[in-house]
Amino acid sequence: MNITSNLKEISQCQKLLEIEVPHHRVESKKEKIIKQYINRVKIKGFRPGKAPKDLIERLYKEEIKNDLINELIPEIINEVFKEKKINPLNSPVVKEINYEHGKPLTFSVLFEILPDFDVENYKGIEVEKKKVDVKNKEIDNYLKSLQERFAEFVPSKRKIVEKGDYVIIEIKGKYLNENKELSPEKLTVIAGHSSNEPVLNENLIGMKINEEKSFIINFPNNYNDSKLAGKKVEYHIKVLSIKERKLPEVNDDFAKSVGEYNNLNELKKDIKEKIKEEKERIQREEMVEKILEKISKKTNFEVPKTLVDAQIMAMVRREEFNRLNEDQRKELFAKLKPEAEKRVKHYLILRKIAKKENIEVKEEEIEEEIKKLAEINNVPYSVMKREMEENDRKEDLKNNLLIRKTVDFLLKEAIIKGRVQ
Repeated sequence: MNITSNLKEISQCQKLLEIEVPHHRVESKKEKIIKQYINRVKIKGFRPGKAPKDLIERLYKEEIKNDLINELIPEIINEVFKEKKINPLNSPVVKEINYEHGKPLTFSVLFEILPDFDVENYKGIEVEKKKVDVKNKEIDNYLKSLQERFAEFVPSKRKIVEKGDYVIIEIKGKYLNENKELSPEKLTVIAGHSSNEPVLNENLIGMKINEEKSFIINFPNNYNDSKLAGKKVEYHIKVLSIKERKLPEVNDDFAKSVGEYNNLNELKKDIKEKIKEEKERIQREEMVEKILEKISKKTNFEVPKTLVDAQIMAMVRREEFNRLNEDQRKELFAKLKPEAEKRVKHYLILRKIAKKENIEVKEEEIEEEIKKLAEINNVPYSVMKREMEENDRKEDLKNNLLIRKTVDFLLKEAIIKGRVQ
């Protein structure tokens, strides 16, 4: 008698598999587990491996049963999935386990799979393309950001801390209600920066050189530093020196200092080209988004929860998520769910179109992309390739290239209005 199974459809993605394992298969596994116990356990009056089987079975009845279920069920699930060519998206949830001595083992498995759907009328979609212009103000703003990036911090003639100053402070702290102090240290902080504790900014701005202040910070229980989480700490700071930001003058010398430019005009020309390229990239993304939205509206299928949850986690920072309590996490998931569902649906549509149009990624295309990544990251090709293979990132790279090629196909097949030659 073989394993029997019955697949039930809960929804387009969610399935329930009812499985029955024949008695002889259960007993065979059980015998192996009992032998392991005989060879492993020590029982007074018996040499190792010589204790009677019935005694072992009686003494370790529950342990043997648990091991049987925990070892046999995953084996059976893998066998049935392989036989039925089921590729679950998530770890199957085992339910309704029924096991009695001398009878078959029965259980149910709940899991998700990719939805079965078709995509039609995805060629010849109309989308607008506007002319890309770069204004002088945009170039000036870019130059200003370069100024700030290449600014120097020089000793300030001022003796009072202002927002944006680089301040060297001496800081000491102690846990209140605990007989414990934090090690004193010298720190360089940017006064008023958003990464500082608000209480620190409030006290630091307006302080004079050699002035000292004390203040208390109550750290929340979910604070990202476990040593401070939930603690009440009194800090004592002293301002040692103040440095203010000095912006370089925008001229030919400045252009030469920020890159391989002979003069300011060359720098401005390059900035204009970079802004234009970025605007064209954004416009392309917007065109692709509009094409996919039009396809999505006439393509109905269930979006797998497993993929939506994974997309939400990709949209948030792990450290920020870990600081949230259960209610805050639920609120965050509810807020991000619509966008995550849209992204997953678009991804699945692109995969389906790639399959219908026989769009594939060749090995040489993957190798070429690895070379580009190696160049961007300034590492040897061999190192980048090895890292890709060791971290199983090659398949992800292949998938990204497939999506990129499919997007290129949709744009090529689209009717683009207002196209600028």
